[in-house]
Amino acid sequence: MGLGIISNQPYSPNGIILKKETSDATPANLVNDASEFNIEDENVYLLKIHVVAKNATDDTSAGWNFFGLLDNISAPSWLVFDRGIISEGGSGFSLEDVSIGVTAGTPDELNIEVTGKAGKTIRWTAFIEWVDVK
Repeated sequence: MGLGIISNQPYSPNGIILKKETSDATPANLVNDASEFNIEDENVYLLKIHVVAKNATDDTSAGWNFFGLLDNISAPSWLVFDRGIISEGGSGFSLEDVSIGVTAGTPDELNIEVTGKAGKTIRWTAFIEWVDVK
């Protein structure tokens, strides 16, 4: 799962887009082939994650916002997140049909895991904004 390049400055704002398409209920990580987000030692990250999902099979949609603090000052890194559902659009796309979770993984990475629904093509896109302090 990738999020971008961390600068060598004492602080820096960053952002990246992640995508994935699912067609079953197997969990999968949203990815960006261009870059990886590595949680650097001694850094603190404030993250804002916007996720939109389109059920292309039924032309319905849903969206989520996540806000959190990721602290890697002393190993292991820890993550505090608040999840907010921004909308559920159209008939047939229940938020109970899919799931999404944000975790700090090992070794030092941020994971955005989505689970789709069997027989439904769901296109996921996330925009992650963060600022970090060394």
